[in-house]
Amino acid sequence: MPNNPYDDLMKNLARLIEQVTGLDQNMRYPGDNEYEAPHIIGCAIITSGSADQEIPIRKPFEVGYEIVDADEVAFLTIALPSSLSALPEIEFDSDKVFITAGGARAPIDLSFEIIPESCTYTIMNGVVDITLTKAVIPADITE
Repeated sequence: MPNNPYDDLMKNLARLIEQVTGLDQNMRYPGDNEYEAPHIIGCAIITSGSADQEIPIRKPFEVGYEIVDADEVAFLTIALPSSLSALPEIEFDSDKVFITAGGARAPIDLSFEIIPESCTYTIMNGVVDITLTKAVIPADITE
């Protein structure tokens, strides 16, 4: 069998693991006055990459949506990303709707105020249909 270029790496890695897990050299007993310096200070294994390589950062949760205004109510339709593994949570605020899924939260700003407790939604086939009940703003009455 020809020599594998990774044989030395594996031998050194095995020796390093033996040093880390060896109780005799890494443990000091309370009655032992002899101090033994640690043998391993740090370890880094770099397999590949370059200086200009971008580190993956979790992108914010974004959803596509459409709002249809119909006088006292508005209809909000949201297309959920196909990467979601569980159903999202929908929360209503006076002027926002929040979609929470997979630990991320996507706010949808509304251009009008709503009554959060009277809003409803259904989720089917990756589409959320929301009925938003608008808050009635009383007109100023002048005498």
